[in-house]
Amino acid sequence: MKSGIYITECAECGAPCPDIFKIPLCHDCAVKKTRKEFLKFVVLPIVLALVLYWLATLIFETSEHRVAYTLLFMGVPYGIRRMFLWIIPVGHDLAGTIGIFALNIIVGAVIGVVVLAYQLIKAVVYIVKTIIAAVKIASYKKRSNLWKFNIPQSKRT
Repeated sequence: MKSGIYITECAECGAPCPDIFKIPLCHDCAVKKTRKEFLKFVVLPIVLALVLYWLATLIFETSEHRVAYTLLFMGVPYGIRRMFLWIIPVGHDLAGTIGIFALNIIVGAVIGVVVLAYQLIKAVVYIVKTIIAAVKIASYKKRSNLWKFNIPQSKRT
């Protein structure tokens, strides 16, 4: 620590920074981390959901159960890990194995729809969280060697 103005060092680059986040970060590292997490938690799930929706509407545009098929199609990538979790097709003939395989895909798609809804809700919550982080990041830009926010006297050692 150079002086009593800085509270701690940045966890990523070692530059002096105030301790306003859970992990102490300088301005540049905080901006970089916020952008990376925004892309990971907001942009990627929303873009994947939109691409899946676009593909599903192209595939099922003439079906009378278009909405249900679209939801199941969008849920498959999210529920694919849980498809063969409960029912394993062992000891059946070909028709039974294909039927159990189809049932696993449907169950995985239904689970995937729930996971997709959770991911989209999490993206909306993360947008609010990112706005709050952006306000915090903007609040501690340097101004003539002092930080813009008030540092409590107990931390100015």
